Amino acid sequence: MVAASLAVGAALGCLIAGSLSDRYGRRKGLLLSAAVFGLSSLAMAFAPNRDFFIGARCMAGIGVGMASMLSPMYIAEVSPAPLRGRMVAINQLTVVTGILITNLVNYGLRNNGAEARRWMFGLGSIPSALFFIGALWLPESPRWLVKAGDVPGAAQVLGKIGGVGFAAESLASIQKSLAPAAAGG
Repeated sequence: MVAASLAVGAALGCLIAGSLSDRYGRRKGLLLSAAVFGLSSLAMAFAPNRDFFIGARCMAGIGVGMASMLSPMYIAEVSPAPLRGRMVAINQLTVVTGILITNLVNYGLRNNGAEARRWMFGLGSIPSALFFIGALWLPESPRWLVKAGDVPGAAQVLGKIGGVGFAAESLASIQKSLAPAAAGG
């Protein structure tokens, strides 16, 4: 159950991430996923018993699941088309690199006493804090801004990404892609 609880939480995180990010924005969804993962890392480190630990691990899965869904979505919505694939690939590379570093750190901690497991889980708060801090500087997704009715805000973000021409072209493309959704619902 300890191992499965992370996967259960990740599935829940994926299920709720879409509706949360549609309602509150991609950036806020990313911030929430980082906060959930960071707090759950500390909760696992200080868990007083097995059941609390399993609950905290499930909560960690929720943060992981949300980030796993929202990060590529955000990247796809913000990156210019010629760079999109490269940016998503870099995201995947950072995830795999993080897993490698985690395994190496855990390997180094393995023989440091009965409480080493607490360090293994608690150290997860460091990358989540870095993720949270990094997400504070992210602009909101232009696509979400247009969907929320903030076309000037979307134009401003797109202008910072690629200039005035890019902003106008991308804004028209976003509005066109959202038009069938607006007409249908």
